[in-house]
Amino acid sequence: MTWTQLREKFAAAYEPKDLALLDKAYAFSDKYHAGQKRFSGEPYVIHVIETAGILFELHSDPDTLAAALLHDCLEDTTATAEDIRREFGDKLLELVDGVTKISTRVFRDSEERKAENLRKMVLAMAADIRVIIIKLADRLHNMRTLEFLPVDKRLRFARETLEIYAPLAHRLGMGRIKDELEDLAFRHLHVEEFRALVDQVAAFQEQRRQVIVGAQAEIERLLGELDIHARVYGRIKHLYSLWVKMSTQNKDLTQIYDLMALRIIVPNLKDCYAALGIIHSLWKPMPGRFKDFIAMPKTNFYQSLHTSVIGPSGEPLEIQIRTEEMHRLAENGIAAHWSYKEGKDEGEHYESRLAWFRQILEWQRDLHDSQEFLEALKIDLFKDEVFVFTPRGEVKSLPRGSNPIDFAYLIHSRLGDTIVGAKINGRMVPLRYEFKNGDIVEVVTRSDNRPSRDWLNLVKTAKAKNRIRHYFRDLDKNEMEAQGKLLLEHELARCGSTLAEITREDKLLEAARSMNFKTLEQLFIQIGDGNVTARSVAAKVGLTPAATVPQPPASAHKPAYKGGNENGLHLPGIEGVVTRFAQCCHPIAGDPVVGIITKGRGISVHRRDCPNVHALLQESGRLVEVAWDNASAAEQNLEIFVQAQERDGLLSDLLQAFKDVGSQVKNTSTRTTPQKIVNGMYTIQVKGQAHLRDVVLRLEKVKGVLKVSRRASG
Repeated sequence: MTWTQLREKFAAAYEPKDLALLDKAYAFSDKYHAGQKRFSGEPYVIHVIETAGILFELHSDPDTLAAALLHDCLEDTTATAEDIRREFGDKLLELVDGVTKISTRVFRDSEERKAENLRKMVLAMAADIRVIIIKLADRLHNMRTLEFLPVDKRLRFARETLEIYAPLAHRLGMGRIKDELEDLAFRHLHVEEFRALVDQVAAFQEQRRQVIVGAQAEIERLLGELDIHARVYGRIKHLYSLWVKMSTQNKDLTQIYDLMALRIIVPNLKDCYAALGIIHSLWKPMPGRFKDFIAMPKTNFYQSLHTSVIGPSGEPLEIQIRTEEMHRLAENGIAAHWSYKEGKDEGEHYESRLAWFRQILEWQRDLHDSQEFLEALKIDLFKDEVFVFTPRGEVKSLPRGSNPIDFAYLIHSRLGDTIVGAKINGRMVPLRYEFKNGDIVEVVTRSDNRPSRDWLNLVKTAKAKNRIRHYFRDLDKNEMEAQGKLLLEHELARCGSTLAEITREDKLLEAARSMNFKTLEQLFIQIGDGNVTARSVAAKVGLTPAATVPQPPASAHKPAYKGGNENGLHLPGIEGVVTRFAQCCHPIAGDPVVGIITKGRGISVHRRDCPNVHALLQESGRLVEVAWDNASAAEQNLEIFVQAQERDGLLSDLLQAFKDVGSQVKNTSTRTTPQKIVNGMYTIQVKGQAHLRDVVLRLEKVKGVLKVSRRASG
């Protein structure tokens, strides 16, 4: 399309002052894009003309069209934001800037760049939804000319369209844009499948043409008798959704009921249901195939009646019935609210259609990681819906597969944090229960309950995932702070000082600020997370360690401590730090042990003779004193190696031996050599050194046993 052709359309639709704005926008764009070419070899300005043309077909307002003509000036030309503000004002600048990619930052990789550009666009959409309408038109024209790009860029562009932009168009109710974006991406990502399906659909369409024409004439005749002036026409399901349905349901073309459908457009709501009655009296409806999206609109506010009948030829036929207004919204979605015929939005009705974006704005504030943002956005874009009711009868939409945890967080974060169960239709169900359409959901809470990390594997909504992650991120931050403080205390002790001393003298706060930390808490967190070393902080306050290399603390010569943690351990002078047993040496109560401060995982407890401990002796400040709590009798897993001569009943006798001394066997693994020697590894539960000795002595008495040993450390 040329500017002259598009301008003729503009002139027929707009007032002179609006046409003057569009002329000015085109002249500005043409000036700054002068000499630029696209991959196709066309002048670059053709792209902005085509983008504006797509938006004109959506009946966009003059400001949207002017912004479309200017949309690449900031990104691809020497034009500045001040140039656009001076010529066109702040409002148009906001629209153009919202569509413009971030160019002033250095990103780790292309995924981070994509995520941050999307985040910028989402924030701009909050101020003006027309930003995404322009972006979708821009993307559609680029997809229409995708064959001119290099293959790798073409595939990346098509994949991003399927993952982000087509679902965005769907969530905005822009069905026509969404269908074309999907089909164009399908064409480039699955070339052979696309061509084969095009041929199959063409042949099928030819076979069914007479059936559709006959059904169309019959419906028009019957509606005419009731003085209902309707438009009736046939439509073929778009190729990508057809391919997905065939692939996921393992069906061929003849088994797709909604491949070809009749669409009936009637004047008003009453006529929709009148037309439905006529259809069902004319042909037999198929059970379970009627959907009333008028009474229960989709979350993108799509409205229509869908029914499937056994048509005149005895084959299934889908029929969609809607009003002209419903059809306009189904095709153009949110863009219809910015039609030049309407001028302004529709108040509360318009705002309700943006509820999804308000939710995105709410949870994106908690997401600082680009990949998390992109993941959460995709979750919300791709969801298939299920509708449930609150006890008060309010309808809530959730992704299919959602459970009471998702529902609770949808209502309020505090409700989600404290949920312990739910009643569905008056009956108690577990938290992993997956909703069905029409469920009435009542959440059961307990004020002292808190989220579980396991919930992250259960929930389906971005809001629930992000709230749970946020909760544990705060907990982890507290743990990091405690670990950082601990590391610094050990380093200062090696330097002959204490944390209390340098804090009292404000030396530590000065050091923190010199390292660009506002508070000591921020400094401790960064030390605990491994981003700052305790040694560098000590150096900042003018302290250096002694020259001697530290040895593991001799906890074997220390008295036992009472009141240990949940692992039966005590860390003198340290409280609230998570401990875990090292998997390399499996220490048990009574073993000489030492603690190693790890990055982000608390203190790892090793046996003193573990080779990994010796490897860490040179890393100052990481070794801490650990002692067993004598009062502890907690069971711990341990691996025992047993070597024996092969014989009948050997395994049974070994298992009985473990049972005799009260040791439960959790897992076994055996291998027999050609020399008839059985080497077995048994994961058992023991309650400390004394219990382990009983286990070994009992096993050694089993007939044929040659050797019993604890799994070697390291």
